[in-house]
Amino acid sequence: MTPAARSARGGLALALVVALQLGCGGEIANPEPGEVEVSTATTGHDPDPDGYTASLDGVRVASIPTDGAIRFSGVPAGNHVAELTGVAEHCAVQGENPRSFAVRPGGTSTVAFSVDCETITGDLRVSVATSGESQDSTGYRVEVGESRTDSVAVSDTTTFPRLEPGDYDVGLGDVADNCTVVGANPRSVTVEVGVTSRARFTVECTAGI
Repeated sequence: MTPAARSARGGLALALVVALQLGCGGEIANPEPGEVEVSTATTGHDPDPDGYTASLDGVRVASIPTDGAIRFSGVPAGNHVAELTGVAEHCAVQGENPRSFAVRPGGTSTVAFSVDCETITGDLRVSVATSGESQDSTGYRVEVGESRTDSVAVSDTTTFPRLEPGDYDVGLGDVADNCTVVGANPRSVTVEVGVTSRARFTVECTAGI
């Protein structure tokens, strides 16, 4: 094969490679994929405790916290759809959901979701005031209902957040033998939505023998 023939053949091969790399309109047929960052920002007193699920084109899914971000890599350039699901009934996604967006070759697209949650719980603040001699240095155990407990110093306050509304029996435990809780123990306290209810205990101690 003559040098001219070899040159012509090489040029034809190069042209074929270029033609395979180019699509209609002179664009690259297989552009470099990009990334998609999905973020969430949640407002309200009672955010969804288990977070949400972010999906890309209904195929790729991932867990995402109530305030945070995740990334989908290797996303083909072009138009895509992101959706936020697993949202609690008392929370609502602001704006379009699902929503459409575009990914550029080699670029990173950001999809930001805002979620607003209504208040559906209340808080309970328990305070204790202890007087007298030989007070218990280890403090007391606060019991709220059948499942919530906390410790509190002899003259201090503790708060139980995000309680479902309703009536609770609140009491002090681990009270030393030389100390007495004044009044009912336990006592009934009503928790209301969006309100900080209060329970106040007075403990009187006498000098031990």
